[in-house]
Amino acid sequence: MVKLWDLRNTSQCVSSLKLANQIEDFCFRKEQLVVANGNSITLVDIQKQMEGVGEFSFEEQTSFYPFQKPCAKVRYDSHRDRIIAGGLDCQLKFFQATKDAPNDLQVAYKIKVPSEIFAFDFSADGNHFALGLNDGSLIIKSKSIEKEEEVRDEEQKLFDSFEPKLISTSKNYKYFFRGQYVVQADPDDIRATEMSKKRRL
Repeated sequence: MVKLWDLRNTSQCVSSLKLANQIEDFCFRKEQLVVANGNSITLVDIQKQMEGVGEFSFEEQTSFYPFQKPCAKVRYDSHRDRIIAGGLDCQLKFFQATKDAPNDLQVAYKIKVPSEIFAFDFSADGNHFALGLNDGSLIIKSKSIEKEEEVRDEEQKLFDSFEPKLISTSKNYKYFFRGQYVVQADPDDIRATEMSKKRRL
């Protein structure tokens, strides 16, 4: 059961909501409460009972069952407006909702891990994840981010267009340097690109 309390009145709760499964974890998503209970995730709205009255009530919106086993942790990523949940089926799942159906969450993608997930958190930008597993291991995952293209002004672009581009056609001269094979260009094998030749003429 989920209970809402007003700290000014501790004798009884303001509102309560009984769910079918045992509650494992919850988080806030804007004006909603996201509850992980059993192998389901339930979205609950927190609504004002009457205009001008500072009391609120719970209203269950929808429940869906994306997990085979109980979901242990659920978090809301405000940076990308998505819900991240994981549990005993060894999967970390990412849910997103469309603008037309904000209460209809769909699995965007998922990550499989070696053991059950009992704890996890992520960075503020949502690119790095830390997962605590049942086998005692800690997994840290980072999302690969494409490098932003360097912004060049018109003068720099014009300067780069006149710079000759050299291409090495040799693949026979290699040397081993700090664990990597590097192609060493021979002066006889270096030629200018066709575009550079035309610009010279």
